[in-house]
Amino acid sequence: RAPKPADLPDAEIDVAGFRAAWKALDDTHNFFGLLKKFKVGRLQALRLAGTDLAERVSAGALRFALEKAAERRLPIMVFVGNEGCIQIHSGPVSRTAAMGPWFNVLDPGFNLHIREDHINQAWVVRKPTVDGIVTSLEIFDKDKQLILTMFGLRKPGIPEDEGWRTLVAEFPKRELETAR
Repeated sequence: RAPKPADLPDAEIDVAGFRAAWKALDDTHNFFGLLKKFKVGRLQALRLAGTDLAERVSAGALRFALEKAAERRLPIMVFVGNEGCIQIHSGPVSRTAAMGPWFNVLDPGFNLHIREDHINQAWVVRKPTVDGIVTSLEIFDKDKQLILTMFGLRKPGIPEDEGWRTLVAEFPKRELETAR
């Protein structure tokens, strides 16, 4: 497989136009097309968007989100994919467990095993839709590849769950990092 092309330099991105187009979204599924239209990489987009649309949080936000969702019986959606497929879980999480560098969800209908030491960046991302703002947690590795995306459980026509928004507001903030 050919390596992915490098992001354009920030100076070549129409940041104002990109932000305006982001704020005009009406469906989260149109986000990928927005990135292509403005020729901006996904992490580059999050970095350039401004904290009203995307905010970097602690790499520990994923564990925090999964543990709190389990404690609160808060149904979530988790998307894990690669170039060839995507797996989606929709519903509650019950049993979480740390085992060495792995953090796991060990439920009968949902298993997730993630190497926490491979998490390089975590972002809270807000996208407008016809149903209001949809907030996600996006997790990236050191190669800037998206590992996982998490949302509060929702369906078209139904606004985002306030329990999910409350949980997101509690995410641990990112400490200043020099190595990442």
